[in-house]
Amino acid sequence: MNQIVKAPSLQAYAARLRKALLKGQPIEKLLDLHQANQTYLARFRLRNLKLAPPDRFAFEFIERVEILRPDFKSGYQRLGGQGHGIFQDLTERMIRTQQLYFPEMKTYPKVVWLDRFSTRKLAHYSLNRDEIAFSLIFDRLNAPKVLLDYLAFHELLHKDVGIKRQKGRISAHGPDFKAREREYPGFKEIEPLIHRFMRGDL
Repeated sequence: MNQIVKAPSLQAYAARLRKALLKGQPIEKLLDLHQANQTYLARFRLRNLKLAPPDRFAFEFIERVEILRPDFKSGYQRLGGQGHGIFQDLTERMIRTQQLYFPEMKTYPKVVWLDRFSTRKLAHYSLNRDEIAFSLIFDRLNAPKVLLDYLAFHELLHKDVGIKRQKGRISAHGPDFKAREREYPGFKEIEPLIHRFMRGDL
């Protein structure tokens, strides 16, 4: 069995490349950035290492971004707010989910991306900022739509239910929250789907 290798520099480079693409930086700067990391990236291509999940997601992102395509500016230029990534527009998905499951909710939370390829915190709702943030692992073409829709629902449910006190402690996943979450269509299939996605089986 191959030992799992951690390579946090992959995440750092993937995040930098993604940010540069979203800012619409000139092709020359993107090529310089990419070229400076080729020797490092070659180690992972040639040795076929088994990477820890966050690093594997980062490496796959790097491999799939086609910065040499002639129309890369129009293809990758940000079209919307901060919820618009390279491959996924989570703002539109959030709006659809909110209209479907929370039609009484009058305001839309801000949708952003976390600054890392987190496999522990997949998404997060900030009550103070009224903001939902998604892990960078979902900025990919084959991100499971079922999982994205569920995460959007889960975080919107936090906004709807709010923070409750339970036995003197603050609880974000109290009985009311869990009861409503279980009503989500296909809820029982979500956790196995998450595990498959983390293993790279999707």
